[in-house]
Amino acid sequence: FGGIIILATRRLFDSESRLRRQERLAQLGQMAAMVAHEIRNPLSIIKGSADVLKKKYAGENNELFDFIPEEIDRLNRLVSDFLQFARQKELPTESLDPARLIGDLVSRINDPRIRFESPPDSAAIPLNKDAFQQVVLNLLENARKATPPEGQIEVICKKGRTYRISLRDSGEGMSAEVLGKAFDPFYTTRATGSGLGLAITRQLVEQMNGAIHLDSSPGQGTTAILEFPA
Repeated sequence: FGGIIILATRRLFDSESRLRRQERLAQLGQMAAMVAHEIRNPLSIIKGSADVLKKKYAGENNELFDFIPEEIDRLNRLVSDFLQFARQKELPTESLDPARLIGDLVSRINDPRIRFESPPDSAAIPLNKDAFQQVVLNLLENARKATPPEGQIEVICKKGRTYRISLRDSGEGMSAEVLGKAFDPFYTTRATGSGLGLAITRQLVEQMNGAIHLDSSPGQGTTAILEFPA
């Protein structure tokens, strides 16, 4: 009985925390839309000007002509990530088989390091197809970056009381400090990237009534675990 009370209390605190985060993000989303508009307009002008200069001085081998558009594209991706994170949209769901969606993505990526293990029987759960695919792609991309050429990435689906998806890489793993900040917006240990990938991933999972957590330690790789109502 005590365990039930503890579980119920934990879920209550989680719900309250999620509600407060959604309220903050709703306010942030309105501001983000205005800021994105003000940023993207001058970026488009700068990129257009760079293209004109590249054509005008086509005979000169100047790396700046490629560097400027590439950096502008990177800034545009950062703005897009920020907008996606800040906007709270309802995600319509339909009954889908996660294993089939993951299998399609793994086939498309075609990375020999990925080993996918699906349950023997198909199982459908409420998901938003685009959001779920983005979640899996984000996690696979992180795993592929972390895993050495001779390493392995395991993706396993299991259906029980919940539908559980685990994705384990054989990379260097994370320290306790990095692990504790992994889902924080704008936190990254890489030289490039917005630091919003895992924050967006968690947001999408929670919008589909799921949960995500990471298990990692130095030298042991990282395991991402997704759980959805079965």
